[in-house]
This record gives sequence, structure tokens and C-alpha cells, in this order.
Amino acid sequence: MIRTCLIAVALLALAAPAHAQFTGGVFPPTVNEGASQLEYRIAVDPDGPLGKTQVAQRLHYQASLSDKFQLRGVVATRTIFEIEENTDGFDLETDTIFDFDFVQAELTWQITPDDRKWQTGLRFDGRIKDNGPEQVGVNWTNQWSFDDGWQARAILLTSVRENESVFDDLGLSARGQLTKRIDSGQTLGLQLYSSLGTPSNFRPLSNSGSTAAGPFAVFPIGGDGVYVRTGALFGLSDGSRDTQLRLWLGKNF
Repeated sequence: MIRTCLIAVALLALAAPAHAQFTGGVFPPTVNEGASQLEYRIAVDPDGPLGKTQVAQRLHYQASLSDKFQLRGVVATRTIFEIEENTDGFDLETDTIFDFDFVQAELTWQITPDDRKWQTGLRFDGRIKDNGPEQVGVNWTNQWSFDDGWQARAILLTSVRENESVFDDLGLSARGQLTKRIDSGQTLGLQLYSSLGTPSNFRPLSNSGSTAAGPFAVFPIGGDGVYVRTGALFGLSDGSRDTQLRLWLGKNF
């Protein structure tokens, strides 16, 4: 059973564009009634567009509406750092380009009962970008809980941009995750992200697409719900960034 679920996670993940995974995560289908969360994320791409360092940041707040529905609001920004030598060739001049990337609303619906080891649900997204088309999406997320602290997740994501043909511009992507909670309270894991293309250009195994994977660790701080998460993603295809460094700080209420 565990082997079958892990194969499913790998196939989904190896099958989300690079920009989507920059601060994105492998989110669960579960909703905890009465719970809320505040989280800040920062990701650094040392070799971003045109060889410039890119930093993405986002802040989200989420709160459960019931034992089945959860609402989240997200604000994201991007900063590109251009570092060049001056005319003397000695000092460095830095130019910074800051962009309010997008705001997004997300509604999660947990479909399965709480007592199931396999949980499934849907998340509905609506995004408004500062420079770019608005988009909506419906995402199918799954989670399997095993003995000894092991857990796996697999997500199939969709997105449609404003004023586009639904079929031709239906972006498909997938994410997968495997984690192990150790006795000291930390969680160690491995994540995978990959683009699937569109229905008219389906390319789950194309080397020109975006596929990235990497490890992460979650460390609780104290006993009041504060945690820190560190990790990295490494490109596995020609269309992916080589390295992304990630840090998340959050608090569960």
C-alpha cells in the first residue's frame, strides 16, 4: 500500500510551472475546525531571469470557516537585484526592481471524513496580478497518513487565465511530497514540482518543461505553535531554475 501511494506521488510530481512553485507549497486537503495560521515565506533564486538574483516573498493568513471549509488570503511580491561594476571596474552598483506580484484568495474544501487515513479535497483559487492576466484555478489535493509518522501528498493543479480559451490555456501542474515526523518533533521531507503543459500540449516528461525537487525540514519553536521551515529546490530539467533557497516562518493559532 505504501509503495503504491509513493509511486502515485512521484508520477504526479514528475508530471507547476517554475514561477508557481517559487513560494508555493504542497498544501493538504484537511481543515481543522477553529484553527488559523499566519505564515511568511521567502525564496531566493541566485540565478534568476537574465542571471539576476530574484527574491520572492509572500504573506498569508488562513482561518477555518467550519470543519470542512477554510479561507486563505495571500499577498506576494518579487524583487530582482541587478549588480554591475561601475565604469572604474572596482565598486559594485546595485539596482533593485520591486514588484507587487499578486494577491490571491483560496477556499479549501475537505471532502473526506476526519477519521480516514486517505484524505482528499478541492481548493478553489482566484488570483489578481499586478502586471499580467487574472486567473482562476481548481486543485485536487490528496494526503495519505501511514504508521511511524510517515505521510505522503499528491496534488493536481489547474489554472485558466483571463480572456483565454479554456482548453488551450488550461495550465496543468502537479506537486508531490513525502514526509517523516521524528520523535524529537521535527519533520523531514522531500518535495517535487513539475509542469504538465496544457491539454493541447501535454508534456509531463518533457525535459524542456519545469521539474524541480528538494529536501526540507520543519522545526517547532517553543510550544505555542511557532515554527520555522527551511529547504531548497534543485532543477531537474532544462526549463527549471538550478537552485531555489526557501525559508518559511509561521504560527498556528
